[in-house]
Amino acid sequence: MEIAFPIQTAFFMPLSNTIEIYKASAGSGKTFSLTLKFLELALQHPQHYRRILAVTFTNKATAEMKHRILEVLHGLATESKEVDHYRQKLLEKLPALSATDLQQLAHKIYANILHDYSRFSVTTIDSFVQRIIRGFAWELGIDGGFKLQLNTEPVKEALADKLYLRLDDDIHLQQWVVDMARERLQEGKRWDFRDDMLNLSGELFKETFRKFETAISAYSPDELNHHFSELNKKVHAAIKGLENKWKEEGEAMLALLQQHGLQVEDFAYGTSGFANYFNKAAGGEIVEPGARVLAVIADASKMLSKKPDADLKQKVDAISLTLQRSLQKMTDWYPDDINEYNTARAIKLNLAVLRLMHVFAEELGSYRKENNALLISDTHFLLRKLTEDSSASFIYEKTGQRYQHYLIDEFQDTSAFQWDNFVPLLTEALSYGQYNLIVGDVKQAIYRWRNGDWRLLLYKVQQRLKEFAPQVSTLQENYRSTQQVIAFNNLLFHLAPQLLQAELSASMSSADRQTQAALENAGYATIFNDAYADSFQQMPARARQGGQVHIQWLEENEDSNYDEQVLPLL
Repeated sequence: MEIAFPIQTAFFMPLSNTIEIYKASAGSGKTFSLTLKFLELALQHPQHYRRILAVTFTNKATAEMKHRILEVLHGLATESKEVDHYRQKLLEKLPALSATDLQQLAHKIYANILHDYSRFSVTTIDSFVQRIIRGFAWELGIDGGFKLQLNTEPVKEALADKLYLRLDDDIHLQQWVVDMARERLQEGKRWDFRDDMLNLSGELFKETFRKFETAISAYSPDELNHHFSELNKKVHAAIKGLENKWKEEGEAMLALLQQHGLQVEDFAYGTSGFANYFNKAAGGEIVEPGARVLAVIADASKMLSKKPDADLKQKVDAISLTLQRSLQKMTDWYPDDINEYNTARAIKLNLAVLRLMHVFAEELGSYRKENNALLISDTHFLLRKLTEDSSASFIYEKTGQRYQHYLIDEFQDTSAFQWDNFVPLLTEALSYGQYNLIVGDVKQAIYRWRNGDWRLLLYKVQQRLKEFAPQVSTLQENYRSTQQVIAFNNLLFHLAPQLLQAELSASMSSADRQTQAALENAGYATIFNDAYADSFQQMPARARQGGQVHIQWLEENEDSNYDEQVLPLL
């Protein structure tokens, strides 16, 4: 039976044209805030829930959010006192609504959702992407009945088996595998690298692999074999050339010392002093000049101790200028040479792996066709392709659903790939003056296996959407924990970032100057402090007393026993 609904559809001003970012720690009322925003938007019109997409990252979180929204709507419709807090907040935010209006409107929306449940869009990000991809199957050249491959282990095993089968016919691949086995034996490892290969195949399921797969697919097998072989030669030549360059200089200076009856131990600080720089160079090492080397370049008198023997001083004075010039030469070489050397070594280390990755990429394509399957990373890649080639409006029209509001939960687990897919949709909605919300907690960025990029929440979203003036706020109160637990958490998240930042800064200070500059430009000099800047939580008036924290001290050795302590918080 149709319910009488006299209320006009535009009886209050909608939320302002903006995107809000909530930084919400555990227990801070995040679910309450998301539910409230959903209802505030849905109450614009009895059918407006169709224009809202709420995105989470797990099926469990999706079910919980759907249940909470329907539970509150039912409570509002039946005038239950259990949702008084929601009722009070909604009446404050929507002053044009009376309590009776709110009750009738909630009843209507609740009934509409139950009769039109497929348009009640609270979903995981993967489900949302899959729905769009199925709608564009023809345009993307894929079978609309594709199976989504969630379990990656069978795929890994199938690809490893396919690679071994190819060894019978692919001479070039045989040689690469033999070379890999030989290098493993030289390093004291087992020649059989199947386990490593299975681990390597895990890269196939990461979004970043698609960049490699796309780039490598532009070459034929013969071209790739040629390019890999040539690159291998160049890399070995570069490494050997740089090592020989430094070796020759170091050996020349050591020979000079010997000609004058000197040795490294005769100079200031002995084997810990500047003269040992020649020993390292003679061994083919490319080492950053330390403070003692730089001091000698600036002042030759620093070559010897404060009261040198007269004969020793005479010998050193005769060659001091040559030694200084050699040190200056190697100091000038160092920045460019170390970058080239490290790059060449990294390429050498991963070249065989890259060759196998190409085989995996080929076999993965065959696997998709044979099994009519797509990986999770495939769907996000395809959506990215759609958002690059098509306008957001076209995507909406094709799928038959046009969202105006996006409420994205657990945003710290969003990958750069996923974010790039959402940007055009968010921008479309924001350009029409529609409200959107992002909620997350940098401290909970634990799902790195999903390629989550916590820096998005920290600062990248604000940079990308700065034209829409994102409003950032922190949900400060912890409604879940006791007072003592809140106090412990505040202490922990105050001290731990400082300790981590100090450790990182110490590591940075030991890096070469160019690396230090790159890290500082990327924000690593303050990154931990910035990430945890909003971690302090307030205690609500109703916070309970008591509480206990359980701590496990983990040894670096995984086989070690843990030291456990239970700390009562008095």
